[in-house]
Amino acid sequence: MVIHRKIKFKKAYLTIVFVLLCSVLLIACNNIFDKNIENISEFRPDLYILQTDEYSIEVVSGFREKAFLIDGQTNGQVDFAIITVIPSDGVSDNVRYDFELKFSNQTFKGTMAVHPFNENYLYEIPVRTYGQPLSLSLTRQQSKTNEFELQTVFENNMINHVRALQIATNRLKTQISSIKKNGKLLGEIYLMFVKNPVNNGGGYFWYIAIHSFDNKTFAVLIDPVSEKILAERLE
Repeated sequence: MVIHRKIKFKKAYLTIVFVLLCSVLLIACNNIFDKNIENISEFRPDLYILQTDEYSIEVVSGFREKAFLIDGQTNGQVDFAIITVIPSDGVSDNVRYDFELKFSNQTFKGTMAVHPFNENYLYEIPVRTYGQPLSLSLTRQQSKTNEFELQTVFENNMINHVRALQIATNRLKTQISSIKKNGKLLGEIYLMFVKNPVNNGGGYFWYIAIHSFDNKTFAVLIDPVSEKILAERLE
């Protein structure tokens, strides 16, 4: 009799655990990011920055729409990683830089192009880094090679993209409601982890912007540690 009760108790306990586990998984798979995935035109969670005496190096990665236009619509999504390099002695069309990027058993090679406006060298590859450590080799004029190891600047005490999007949508609730029709968002979302865009004070922030079909933009800038909204655009 005692054994039978123990078996029944164990079954009940396992059933409760199973139900709770399913609930957690359902919530995780049905978060605000996943619900809005079709409206996200750019998701840029990975940011790497390295400064040396000779180079300023930055890598950003995530996914974005195939035809990158700020038009209130999302036209498919593709993975990307952009490598940006600024040599201490400046940028020149006459100086060639080749690179080799390695992470997660993958290797990518190429010759960097001079950006027409931003005074840097850059190269884009169709892949996401997912915050993995990066090994980057830069070869100048097919002779001198420098090796660099890059780590994402994102830290464990910072909120992730899901929480950042929750904060943004809560603050922009009225604005979002004004650009919805039959429950569907008539606009596109930009969700990016960025270095300080306001001043030279340093630090990193979550920037979330929503751009509507009728050319309205609502945005917030969030401190990833305190979760405070530091700047906003509401109209």
